[in-house]
Amino acid sequence: MSGLSVWRVDLYVDGPVSIRRRQLTTQQKGFRLNDPFYSDIEIHPIPSGLRTTVTARAKDGELAYKAAVFFFGRMLDVLTLTINRPMYLSLGEGERTRGGRHDVRRLIEPQEIQEAFDEARRLATNRPSFLRDLGWYWKALCGYDPFDKFLAFWNTLDIIGNRVKSSKLIKC
Repeated sequence: MSGLSVWRVDLYVDGPVSIRRRQLTTQQKGFRLNDPFYSDIEIHPIPSGLRTTVTARAKDGELAYKAAVFFFGRMLDVLTLTINRPMYLSLGEGERTRGGRHDVRRLIEPQEIQEAFDEARRLATNRPSFLRDLGWYWKALCGYDPFDKFLAFWNTLDIIGNRVKSSKLIKC
C-alpha cells in the first residue's frame, strides 16, 4: 500500500443520541490479512449528536473522505437498527441543519459502538446484501418525505421477504 497517505476525516452524526465522554477506538478496515489497515476513531458528544474523526488511508483527500463515510456509515446503519433511533450522517459541519439541539438523547455505551462495528464487519463478510438492507432501513427512519420513508420501508421488507421466500424457508 505504498503511496497512500493517512488522512483524518471529520464527520458529524446528528440525532437524539449522545455519549458520556470522548471515546477512542481502533477498528480494522478491509480484509487484507497481509496488510491490514486500522482506522482510529474518535467520538465526541456535541449538542446535536456526535462529532467523529476517522482516519483513512488513500491517495487523496476526496478518496479518504469517501472511505471514511463508507466505513463509518456501515457501523452507523447497524447502530441505528440496534438502538432504534434515527441518526443522520452529516457530511460537513456547515450541513448540520436537521437536528439542532436535542433535549432528550439516548446515551450510547462504548460496548454498543464496538458491537456495531463488529456486526457491520460480520455482515460485510457473511451477509453483504443484509448490510445494504440496513441502509434502506436507515433511510426509512431518517427520511423527511413520508412517501420516501414509506418506499424505503417497503423496499426493505420486500428485499428481505423475497430473500426468505427464495431460500425456501417459507413454502408458498
